[in-house]
Amino acid sequence: MRGCLRSGRPIETKELLRFSHLRIVAPPPAYILAMKCIAARVGLDEHDKKDALFLIRLLGLRGSAGVLELVAQYYTAERIPAKTRFFVQEICDARS
Repeated sequence: MRGCLRSGRPIETKELLRFSHLRIVAPPPAYILAMKCIAARVGLDEHDKKDALFLIRLLGLRGSAGVLELVAQYYTAERIPAKTRFFVQEICDARS
């Protein structure tokens, strides 16, 4: 199933549930990781870091270059802020 999410690019989604007036779909883990990296919320709330680390392990990614390459599959270069590169580098360094 195809949908267009916030990245502006078509994303394959998986339908989880369907009712007469409600349909629940989920994006792939790679897209969720890309969104977490774009948001890069740090400080008091560390959920993005924890979620990103979990998804990096789940997807078997190694190093910041692989993560940033994945983000670039969903977001154009001009939509990837500098904070995303710093965020990815920080969480990948923490894994080592």
